[in-house]
Amino acid sequence: QPVTIVETFLNHVTCPGGSDGSVGIDVQNGTAPYTYRWSNGFTTEGLANVPAGTYLLIVTDANGCVGMRSFTITQPPAIVITLASKQNPTCAGVNNGRIDIEAAGGTPGYTYLWSNGATTQDITNAAAGPNIVTVRDSRGCAKDTTISLTAPPAITITVVTVRQVTCFGTNTGLIDVTLAGGTGALAVQWLKDGAPFSTQTDLLGIGAGQYPITVTDANGC
Repeated sequence: QPVTIVETFLNHVTCPGGSDGSVGIDVQNGTAPYTYRWSNGFTTEGLANVPAGTYLLIVTDANGCVGMRSFTITQPPAIVITLASKQNPTCAGVNNGRIDIEAAGGTPGYTYLWSNGATTQDITNAAAGPNIVTVRDSRGCAKDTTISLTAPPAITITVVTVRQVTCFGTNTGLIDVTLAGGTGALAVQWLKDGAPFSTQTDLLGIGAGQYPITVTDANGC
């Protein structure tokens, strides 16, 4: 009877790109001892730790009789992460960005781990900068992707000039400031003695005292 190759087991690759596939065989008929030659150059009876692919085995017995059989090892589809939508943080230093993603491929039954520690599919407390998510499927296969958010520039208040009151009781003081950053128009509110005083950028003709300033942009920063 001709040399017959019987498959005893065939293990497919666990994760895309992996090399944990294996094949076990048994040779029936023919005359021992047998020699083995695989299409990838292996000369072992079976295959272990190989990637996905089709492998041809040629078995030759002691009399030169030959048997051939091919084996196909597959792998699951890769995990695909798609950005559905994102929203940048509204203010500098405020972690209120939002990222919505979709996962597909792999073996369904996904878990999520974000670089900020969140384990939900989507996050609503994302910071500006790179946000990394690791999606893991039910086989334990993982895929990473990075989604970057940007925040508006911080509001800055630069004091250009402060002119002190020249004489007691007079209103000859001056405060000149420069504003930058934020989003949209910047609203100014000066206080004096805890009460609203002016909404102008600079203060001219003011008396002695403390003048706190609050600047608010279009996002409420």
